Amino acid sequence: MVFYRKSLKVETLSKKEWMLASIQIALGSLLLATLSVFKVPIYPTPMTLQTLGVFLLPLVLGPKKAMAAVGLYLIEASCGWPILSGGTSNPLWIMTPNFGFLLSFPLAAFVIGVVAKRFSNPHFFTTILALFIGQLFIICGGVLGLSCFFGIEKAWAYGVTPFIGSMLAKIFMAATFYHGGLQIKNKKNKGKA
Repeated sequence: MVFYRKSLKVETLSKKEWMLASIQIALGSLLLATLSVFKVPIYPTPMTLQTLGVFLLPLVLGPKKAMAAVGLYLIEASCGWPILSGGTSNPLWIMTPNFGFLLSFPLAAFVIGVVAKRFSNPHFFTTILALFIGQLFIICGGVLGLSCFFGIEKAWAYGVTPFIGSMLAKIFMAATFYHGGLQIKNKKNKGKA
């Protein structure tokens, strides 16, 4: 049996690029930690602004750095840092009903970044599409995690139904922030030309 290996494109970063990427990843995890402090306590899944951060990071940093930033955030949470919803600390977050949401964040960030990069000239509605696809990954992960504790019907009732409005609002907010930033950047670049 013969296995064929596709050639992998390996990116080599200079020391300066590596430092910049490291800083961006660290700042991305800090953004998630900051947004998680804002919490509306709903049992068993609190409403936070974490997903807004998960939506913004891949649009700004790209898929790989965003996934790394979210992964770093989860590592920090596992170390007991008080960065989970409401500024709480729980190194055993993987054993809580919300573990599925948290575990889905890195994958959702990567998928959003990949889908958003498919469009060479980002449009508001293509950004909404990328964010919606990422939100579907978060919903699937969250419902699967909750179903381990409550069963599938209650998982949907606890983890999706109360949040539909806020999900749509966060998708719209992230797309608006991103495209607002692009417009400001384009105006500055035209002013320099």
